[in-house]
Order: sequence, then C-alpha cells, then structure tokens
Amino acid sequence: MSRNEIRLRRTISPGQIARHRNYNKLMARHSRYIKMKRSIIALVYVLIIILMILLYMLVRRAEHQKQLQKNGKNVAWIMKHNHDSGCESIDNYIFKQKKVAE
Repeated sequence: MSRNEIRLRRTISPGQIARHRNYNKLMARHSRYIKMKRSIIALVYVLIIILMILLYMLVRRAEHQKQLQKNGKNVAWIMKHNHDSGCESIDNYIFKQKKVAE
C-alpha cells in the first residue's frame, strides 16, 4: 500500500475533526501571532539602536570633557565664564587662551 492509501484508511478522531472545523479561526490567530512577533522583534532592534546611539553620545561627551581637563582647564569654570567672555563655545575659549599664552 502506498502512503496515500494508508492515510485514507485512518479514522479521524473527533478531536481532529474539531480542530479542522475551526481552521480559518486558527489560521487568523496564527497570522496575528506572527505579526505581533515580528513587530516585537522590530521594536527590540529599534531600542538596541537607540541605546547604542546614546552610549556613543555619552562616551563622546566623556572623552571631550576628559580632553578639556587634560588641557588644564576646569570645564565647570569654562562653562560658567563662557557666557561672560562672549565666546560661542568652549573650544573657542580654549583657542583664545592658547593665543594669549603664546
């Protein structure tokens, strides 16, 4: 006997009949589940990218402050007096201080 003949000779249990009776609802539920799963995965990827960007910005800011302190300037003092001196940025202030020192 071939496989198809064996399948046809099997008796279908009431549970299998009930399962196939609601096949359309089952497929609709499955498609909703797949869509939700895809959107959750996309959300996780977006959150990972946002966290990586924030981490990059924090590291860059810390390196910038470290560089300013390495130049012998107190960042808080520069920020406090930056407005009074009329400089547009900390970098301009440091540049002007280096020119004065020369």
